[in-house]
Amino acid sequence: MRTRLRELVGHALFEASFVVLGIVLAYLANEWREKRVHRQDAAAARNAILAELSQNRDTARASLTYHTALLDTLGKLRRANSAPTMGVFSRGFMMPAQLSATAWEVASQTGALNHMAFADMLRFSHVYSEQRRYDTQSAGVSSVIYAELYCAGPMEMATSGTGIASLIGTFQYRERSLVALYDSVLAVKP
Repeated sequence: MRTRLRELVGHALFEASFVVLGIVLAYLANEWREKRVHRQDAAAARNAILAELSQNRDTARASLTYHTALLDTLGKLRRANSAPTMGVFSRGFMMPAQLSATAWEVASQTGALNHMAFADMLRFSHVYSEQRRYDTQSAGVSSVIYAELYCAGPMEMATSGTGIASLIGTFQYRERSLVALYDSVLAVKP
């Protein structure tokens, strides 16, 4: 009877060890599958962020080009002792870049950033922080311009080129910095 009991216990332990081994293997396979999905999500988020930053670079470069040309024109008019006309500002007194942060926000909200390389997250975070500063500056300057337009009118704004030139110069500086930052981040290979 003891022999029979030993056989039953031995057989039960043998079967239990297979069940435990099966559970451990299933757990490991699930962990591997989850890590693979997380890596794929992080790679997709990284690609979307890089595409968004590339688009933002192009947008900032277009605004930089406009502001540089506007400053050049205002400088030439000032040297010629001529007042600018409304025609100089054909596309507005300012043309701030409309920068997107959708890919960054989605990656953050879905948790994809948690599985991205720390160095990438640090670089991307810095760029989006600078974009927020630019957007804040843009909103502030827009308020100043609209208030001045309301008080003085567009012709007065156009003819007082010196004041508007300093605002445009601030945008030009910030956009030049942003474009350089985009270029440095986009140049990093995975």
